[in-house]
Amino acid sequence: MSGLGAMMAGGNPASGPTPRNWYRTPEEATMALVLAESFDGIIHECCCGDGAIAKVLETHGYKVVANDIHPLGYGVKRDFFTIERAVGHNIVTNPPFDLAEKMIRHGLTLNPRKMAFLLKATYFHAANRIPLFNEHPPATIYPLTWRLDFKNLGKPTMECAWFVWERGVKREPIYKLLRRPTAESNPH
Repeated sequence: MSGLGAMMAGGNPASGPTPRNWYRTPEEATMALVLAESFDGIIHECCCGDGAIAKVLETHGYKVVANDIHPLGYGVKRDFFTIERAVGHNIVTNPPFDLAEKMIRHGLTLNPRKMAFLLKATYFHAANRIPLFNEHPPATIYPLTWRLDFKNLGKPTMECAWFVWERGVKREPIYKLLRRPTAESNPH
């Protein structure tokens, strides 16, 4: 990642990229999704890293199957693109940005009940992603009303949103703003 790219992602260019360009998903991002959206059945977290998303989902009572091509002490080693049959009923993940479109397309071939990806809020603002949006519009887009601090440096700069696809739903997406969860908003 370039110095400018690192700064735009909320990082410090002097610190360099994280291993394999991995950025830990802040707990509050997953908690906001869980408070807004429910999932029926097992959730597959296919880019689990250190388990940040999976642990929040499990805390909220979901059964999670976690894997990553480069797991960081959580889940099992498995390349998402080698999966030909769903390993869960739903997919929830924060994909590597450069693989997001490929992962969206592959994830949808697995026919999940729901699939939620944490992406830059402007993900579909690029002209080259319009075909993906037209072919597979998300059912709901949940822009976060705060910026996520992926590197825990106290200087977040990236706006993010959860994009949720639902089996059988093809319409213009519903937009619902997600507010930052508080201790009181967590039922567990």
